[in-house]
Amino acid sequence: MLPFLKAPADAPLMTDKYEIDARYRYWRRHILLTIWLGYALFYFTRKSFNAAVPEILANGVLSRSDIGLLATLFYITYGVS
Repeated sequence: MLPFLKAPADAPLMTDKYEIDARYRYWRRHILLTIWLGYALFYFTRKSFNAAVPEILANGVLSRSDIGLLATLFYITYGVS
């Protein structure tokens, strides 16, 4: 097995209730904020692409089938996330 794929050594168990509560609170807020920001950025990207499609087609940058493929991939990614 490749060395970087090996599981790290077990961390010592935390027994201090206050440290556990503090870490839980810290990570709960950060994970919520990260998920919220990721969703917001994906939402704005999706909407701005739809607004740019007529100009992209008019300039001949992408064909209709290319736009359809990108839109399909956007919505599949959106659904999976």
